[in-house]
Amino acid sequence: MLKWNQHEFIECLEVLPEIEEDGTSHLFRVAKDGLRLELAVFQYEADICVEIYKEGLESPLFHAQIMSCPSARYLAEKNGRECLEFEGLFGYTIGDEDRSLVPVVVRVTVNPQIRVELSLA
Repeated sequence: MLKWNQHEFIECLEVLPEIEEDGTSHLFRVAKDGLRLELAVFQYEADICVEIYKEGLESPLFHAQIMSCPSARYLAEKNGRECLEFEGLFGYTIGDEDRSLVPVVVRVTVNPQIRVELSLA
């Protein structure tokens, strides 16, 4: 199960989530400068899905599902930058190879612009 604080996500993303009827997932949608960030939290599966859409396009420009996240945290830096940070496993394939999982750290920011950073853990 993912340990997270819904109020910190609301503070950082500045939107209220859409919550599934059964309460198993929370979807945050942030629109800014022709982009839309969709961040879905699946707390019981410990997964977070991040997608970025460009206005007018149906398919996402960016999609990543981060699995096995033990926790997510809100970071407020001295320069005023706020972000959400979480660690987990990111899966990818190259050609016909089996799926590989690598540990990553993801930071999501919406101010001053939508930004997603991935780095190896």
